[in-house]
Amino acid sequence: MLLKKTNSLLILFFSFFYLLKTRLDFIFFNFNHLIKPVKLRKSSWTKSDMSKFCRFVEKLSNIIGVKSCFIKSVTKRNFLLDKGYECEMYIGVTLKDRFKSHSWLVSEEINCFESPDKNMKVLKVVK
Repeated sequence: MLLKKTNSLLILFFSFFYLLKTRLDFIFFNFNHLIKPVKLRKSSWTKSDMSKFCRFVEKLSNIIGVKSCFIKSVTKRNFLLDKGYECEMYIGVTLKDRFKSHSWLVSEEINCFESPDKNMKVLKVVK
């Protein structure tokens, strides 16, 4: 039980750290730097750990006021790839009533707690 709580706290810490790092990167670096390729690595993190990380990123984003789907998607993408899990980030737009953009992450292995917008025209897929 204690090990499980310690593991959750560790995942929460990494979620918070990566979210803040990505938010700061968003301020100081350009778009291409944010979506630069990340090498797949080997890791002992389980699929359950990764889903928990993604869920924590969503919850922490609400708490600290990060509303950008792009920042959340980049945070999750970079962490998942760093831990050896494949995923794709989609960036799309729509021009129905007004211009709207959205980004979301898709992984066959992990629940990323993001939903694609089927009305969006996909402009870029980042692997």
